[in-house]
Amino acid sequence: MTQSEYNKLHFERMTLHTFAIAFFAFMVVQKLVLYHYAGMQIRGFRMFAAMVYFFVAVFTIVLIFSIFVQTNFRGHTFGTNCSAVMLTAYCVVELDRLYRILSDADPRPLVVEIIGLAGLVVYSWAQSDPHLVERGTEEDELKPGEQVKSLYIWGNSAVFLLLGMILYGLHFFDTRDLYLLIIAVLSYATIYKSLQARVYNTQLLEHQMQVNQRLEEMVEEKTRELREANEELRIISSTDALTGLYNRRYGRECIQGLADAADRKPFAVMLMDLNHFKQVNDTYGHEIGDRVLEVVGRRLKNLGNDGVTTFRTSERGVTAIRLGGDEFVIVLEEHEGEPVRESAKKLAEEICRVMDEPIKTEEGDILSTACMGIGIWPENSDDIDELYQMTDEAMYDIKHKTDKSSYRFID
Repeated sequence: MTQSEYNKLHFERMTLHTFAIAFFAFMVVQKLVLYHYAGMQIRGFRMFAAMVYFFVAVFTIVLIFSIFVQTNFRGHTFGTNCSAVMLTAYCVVELDRLYRILSDADPRPLVVEIIGLAGLVVYSWAQSDPHLVERGTEEDELKPGEQVKSLYIWGNSAVFLLLGMILYGLHFFDTRDLYLLIIAVLSYATIYKSLQARVYNTQLLEHQMQVNQRLEEMVEEKTRELREANEELRIISSTDALTGLYNRRYGRECIQGLADAADRKPFAVMLMDLNHFKQVNDTYGHEIGDRVLEVVGRRLKNLGNDGVTTFRTSERGVTAIRLGGDEFVIVLEEHEGEPVRESAKKLAEEICRVMDEPIKTEEGDILSTACMGIGIWPENSDDIDELYQMTDEAMYDIKHKTDKSSYRFID
C-alpha cells in the first residue's frame, strides 16, 4: 500500500478518532462561546448554525492532520499535499470569519478574503490538474511497520473521560455536559470495537483465502504429478523398453479393439520376423543384437511418418508392435479410398526396402533382412487367434528362401 492509498477499515477507524477529538473540541468551544457571549442575543438558530459550522471546520482540519500522521508525512503526491494545505488554510480562514460574525467584529480585510478565495481555487486546481496528481515514486512506498498506529481505544476513552471530569470539577461542564460526554465516549468505544471486529474478520477471511489458495495449488500440483505418473506408467506398461514400439500386451488389445469396433472395418495383420538374427547374436553378441533391434524399431516407427510410438493418428493408420525377440507385428487399418489389401502390399514393399538396408554397428555393417506373413481381417478369418496362426504359417513358408526381405499373403 502506498501512502496515498488507504485501507477502508483503517480509514474508518481514523475517521472515528477524528470525530471523537472534534466532538470534544466542539463541547469545549461551545461552553466558551456561551460563557463569553452570555449577555448577547446570539442564541437560537444563529448559534446552532455557527457551532455546526465550527464542528465541520475543526473535523476537517483534524482529519487532514490525522491522515498525514498515519502516513508519517511521506509518500503523498504533490497534488495531495497541495490540496491538504489549501483546504486547511481555507478552514482556518472560515473559523476566523465565524469568530468575527459571532463577536460582531469588523469585517476582515479584503486581502484575507482574496487569500481564502485563492486557497479554494488552488485546492480545486490540485484536485483536477493531472500534473499535480501524478503518482509518487517507488521510494515513497510505505514500508510495513512505518504507519503510526492509532491510540489504543481504552486510552483514548480514558483521556476524554479524565478531561471531562476535570472540566466538571472546575464547574466548566455541568451535569448535562458530563452525561453527554459519557454517552459519546461509550458510543465511540462501541463503534471502534465494531470496526475492530470487522478488521479481524477481514484478516481471518483473507488468511483463510490464502490457505485455500495454497491448498488448491497443492492439490493441482499433486493432481498434475499424478496424471504425469499415470501417463508414465501407461507408457511403461504398453511400450517395449528396447525399441520404443508397443509391447505384446498392448498389441493384443489393439488388434482385439479393432475387431470389436462397431464399424467392423477391415485391417491387415503383418507378422514380421528377422532372418538369421540368431546368427547375429552368436557372432557379435547380444549387445550388437540389441543394437540391431533398436534400428529395426526406429525404421518401423518411421513408417507412420510421425516419429513417435503411436501410429494410430497417422494418415496411414499404422501401429508397430514388438512381440518379443526378433518378432514384430504391424497393424494396418483400412484407409479411405483404398482396399486394405492394396495398402498392405504397398506397406510390405516399403518395409522390405528399408529392411534390406545394412545396419551400421561398431562391428561393421550387418544385413538383417525380414520376412512377413500378411493376413486380412475378416477376409481371411474373423477369429484373431486363427488369423494370427495363419499369418505365422505364411511367414514361415518364405523364411530363409531368399537373401532379401520378402512377404506373403495368406493363401
